[in-house]
Amino acid sequence: MRTPTALATMLLALPAALHAEVPELRTATFAVHCYDVGGAALAELPGVVAVESGWRGGQEVNVVRYDPARVSPARLEEVLRRAGTWVDTLPSAP
Repeated sequence: MRTPTALATMLLALPAALHAEVPELRTATFAVHCYDVGGAALAELPGVVAVESGWRGGQEVNVVRYDPARVSPARLEEVLRRAGTWVDTLPSAP
């Protein structure tokens, strides 16, 4: 059980934690042979926050939200190439 003093200290620290700098995420879009293979290859990569798989202009794509401080677009492309599914790096939709 926490003492009232320890609880008060934690509550005072909470606003600072809520305002801690959140990394600015970026988006990269890749045309792939199989979006399931691409999504699986990217999902566990440090710095990848989310992978959406779908279709754009008749192509299978992986749209990747990532932290540029932890992973580069070149590294994302490299992972897809090694998985054998990369086709092209596309401009990301706004």
